[in-house]
Amino acid sequence: MNSNLWIQVSTFDLDEPVSEYGFSTRLAWENQWTADFTQKAILEYKKFMYLAGTSGEMVSPSPIVDLVWHQHLLFSESYTALCTLIGKSIKHVPSTHNQTDAAKFKQAAEQTEKLYLQEFGEQPPGIWTDKSHFDSLHLPRAKWDVATFSQLSVLAFIVLVFPAYFLLKPLYIHLNNPGFLYGYGAIFALVMIFLYNYNQDGLRKIVNSFAATAYVRHLCPAELVYLKTQDLSSVIHGCVDRLIKDEKIVVNRDQTLQLAAGIQAATAAEATIFQAINTGRITYPVLLKILVRKPVFTTIANSMDAFRSFFIRSKDFGSLYYRNVYILLFMLMLGVVRLLTGLVRQKPVVLIFLMVFLGVIAVAVFLRNLTNLFCTSTLTELYRTEIFRASQHGTAPAAWEYFLYGTVVLSPVFIPVVVLAGDSGGSADGGGGGGDGGGGSSCGSSCGGCGGGD
Repeated sequence: MNSNLWIQVSTFDLDEPVSEYGFSTRLAWENQWTADFTQKAILEYKKFMYLAGTSGEMVSPSPIVDLVWHQHLLFSESYTALCTLIGKSIKHVPSTHNQTDAAKFKQAAEQTEKLYLQEFGEQPPGIWTDKSHFDSLHLPRAKWDVATFSQLSVLAFIVLVFPAYFLLKPLYIHLNNPGFLYGYGAIFALVMIFLYNYNQDGLRKIVNSFAATAYVRHLCPAELVYLKTQDLSSVIHGCVDRLIKDEKIVVNRDQTLQLAAGIQAATAAEATIFQAINTGRITYPVLLKILVRKPVFTTIANSMDAFRSFFIRSKDFGSLYYRNVYILLFMLMLGVVRLLTGLVRQKPVVLIFLMVFLGVIAVAVFLRNLTNLFCTSTLTELYRTEIFRASQHGTAPAAWEYFLYGTVVLSPVFIPVVVLAGDSGGSADGGGGGGDGGGGSSCGSSCGGCGGGD
């Protein structure tokens, strides 16, 4: 290995100059990647470029590395600078889908793996083997998504009401109120308590099944804050508070914010915040409304919302969700049949109607919360009790304090400002959206392969 060259390549900053929509931010946004996965993909891309520049043979990227490559080609000045540093103009060679190309790119991929092993060791499977960052979760997709399954279940419920009525009527005519109401309400409540604990246990089993290399086991504090709160403004509170504690932002007596003298942005987040504040004073509600739409923050929501969407479409979650629907609709069926029995017999049904109505609302809220429970509780609790503790040995670096302890760690001078923002309706839109894969086309995945060489 040319150690001096590799040091220069590995330390080459693709985000130079720092901006609010720089290379890393754009790459993460368009591919719904987390901050850690983005940096790992960039590092593997640098290794690929080093091999392309030093091997003298054609090398081929993985689908994920290829996404980084395509993105970097769009940053032409930066790409030219990296090629100049390596000492070779590395050209992108797309596949034309013919048999000759297929054999050529297969050979290039084998050669790349061999060269990588010689220079860097084993290739990280999450970057070089997986076609998507979701692959590391090993969660196959469910046959039915939760929305479709819920709709089909409602239709099945309607169809089954009438057979259930004739089946249960002989029993119900011998049960009097209010005994039935008390018993039904108590059983319904116990069933929901049981399901809540059952779901917690089931979700913990799913998260514990994730490999140590799975990207969701390497989230940053800001991403975890968003998962826990489902609110991007909470993430921004933590970022601005850190700048206040570092004395880069000053809180004035009238609760406006301004930049300290002579400060410079070290990260894209800082650059975005500093640019929004500019040289004057600004109220925090106004600043917050600006920042929740900035890419450096919406990227966090984008990647976490994409994970939540992927998870609730998985077979593992689907099986858990289906069981909840079966049990809860069965409980509702008992109440609805009781209501129909009373109507047919011309009995007072106001109380049972109210109980069934409340039961429907409770079931809808319960199932909706279930789709959020993994993100807001199970995964974040794993970080509190296992991942963070194991990696930090019980300490709480400043970057993690806000996630671990919440608003109690905010600077005293900042808390009234946050309260003011809340009163003014400063909230987050939350991100969402999907990336198409790195600006252009993805030869590593959609074109059948690509390579780099002279």
